[in-house]
Amino acid sequence: MVFLNPLFLWALLGISIPIAIHFWSKKKVRTIKIGSTQFLKELNPKQTSSIRLNQWFLLLLRVMILGLITLILAMPRLELLKTERSITYLVEPSLLTLEKVQTLLDTVADDQIRLLQSDFPLTDESEENSQSTLAPNYWQLTQEMKNLQADSIIIVSKGLVQGFKGRRPSVNLPLHWLVIDSATSTLTPVRVIQDKEQFIITSLKSDQSILQYKTEKSTLNDNIINVDNKLDSVELKYNNETIKLSLTQQKTSRILILSEPQFEAEEIYISAAFNALSKYLDQDIQVSNARDLEEIDMSSFDVLVWLKQEAMIPFNGKMLQWQADELAINLIEAGSKPGHFFL
Repeated sequence: MVFLNPLFLWALLGISIPIAIHFWSKKKVRTIKIGSTQFLKELNPKQTSSIRLNQWFLLLLRVMILGLITLILAMPRLELLKTERSITYLVEPSLLTLEKVQTLLDTVADDQIRLLQSDFPLTDESEENSQSTLAPNYWQLTQEMKNLQADSIIIVSKGLVQGFKGRRPSVNLPLHWLVIDSATSTLTPVRVIQDKEQFIITSLKSDQSILQYKTEKSTLNDNIINVDNKLDSVELKYNNETIKLSLTQQKTSRILILSEPQFEAEEIYISAAFNALSKYLDQDIQVSNARDLEEIDMSSFDVLVWLKQEAMIPFNGKMLQWQADELAINLIEAGSKPGHFFL
């Protein structure tokens, strides 16, 4: 047992006060001489014993009250026997080659070190994956850590922004993140689009603080892209690794703007906006303008911009409809139907 406020234990000396008062009252009784004992009543011995017993009980009660108050002020605490807590280290595979990480893990038992990947294998069981440069999905792996039989989990990772995807999970586990600055950033291909004879590769660059996209063009002659026979996926050679991604065929987006003469200025601005997007995204966007629907095949257009006061016609693609609203907060607001927006 330990006391949080041991100084209050000095108050136990106060127990001597009621004890001293009790024995002081036991001093010799003074003898008084009287003339006659005729009218004095003899005292019952049983009553005398009861009085003495009550006096001892009152003494014990006073001592216990003072001792209890003192212990409450001293705040005693019981220290249970501490059991050894198991600690598991989860290390991101790409960090195993760093010298400072190896120095840290040299003091840890081998059965306590696991890789920060699915199923959390021991390091000696997955040596082939130790050179992977792809950022793990930290949030998904955090949910899987519930199956680890450990009192405390230390996660050694790069803390790449790319790995924190989706909503942060709520996990009631003793997790401790140890972010290692490897002074490097990862560049991982995430999408491939085929535009005629060239391929547009979009890669994701991530480190501890930034997340940005990089786009580059390539052809089949570069020997880094292998297209399968079905033309629905490609294999990229990147950092001595082969990454398989789905292949998206680039197509021309056709925009139809139906307007009235009073919306001529808005029509010019919207056309210019789509042309700017075409150059910025390096994507072919064709804009067509019309006043009415005569001899127009609506099925050949992907987006319909309706700058008319009359009711909008049914359309299967995306729609941008003009609507007068003086209280609108945003320039474009989503409608009740998917792909339907109001201007």
